[in-house]
Amino acid sequence: RVFVSLPDIKERQEIINVYLLSKTHDVDSNEIAKMTVGFSGAALSSLVNEASLQALRKGKKIVELSDFSVCLF
Repeated sequence: RVFVSLPDIKERQEIINVYLLSKTHDVDSNEIAKMTVGFSGAALSSLVNEASLQALRKGKKIVELSDFSVCLF
């Protein structure tokens, strides 16, 4: 078995930035990274996708921090 540690805040921010590249957004990835302590890279991918779907359900053309908040809480 190989154990990989969870990403720290800088790594989470970089991962989030990669997943947000293909999305139209108005969010600060640092704020999202602060809220996602304990998330793996895969969990961050799912979070960005869920936030994008949340924005789509609301009929918005951009993903905002409020879309992430709904998914986190």
